[in-house]
Amino acid sequence: MGLPEIIGTDRLELRPFSLSDGPAVFAYSQDSDWSENQQTTPSSEREANRVVAEMFLRDLEVQPTWAITHSGEVVGLVGLVLSAEHRVALLGYGIHKDYRGLGLTGEAVRAVLSASTTGPSRLFPVVMEPNIRH
Repeated sequence: MGLPEIIGTDRLELRPFSLSDGPAVFAYSQDSDWSENQQTTPSSEREANRVVAEMFLRDLEVQPTWAITHSGEVVGLVGLVLSAEHRVALLGYGIHKDYRGLGLTGEAVRAVLSASTTGPSRLFPVVMEPNIRH
């Protein structure tokens, strides 16, 4: 898909997860909203370290995932699951509760989609009801 490892915006840096990001992942995933809306919710810092290691080892051609950093702090994630055969991508994201409502998630998603040189012809975002503003 031709995506860069590091993507910058005015307020964010999206970068690959580092093996030292476990404590931040554990911190932002302890919110009850997170566990209701995410596939993975680590129950301990050790488990968060395992989750980070899995993201660190992912094949970036199939499932690129970036840590969303704001002022140098990991505050969330944004990732894609790609199907090159069908030119389709599933978009996933999550952000620490203290950073919700600031437009950071949308900024991160737009940055990933803008950085793609050969993007999918179809994208399937999943938006949970609490994230829809009426």
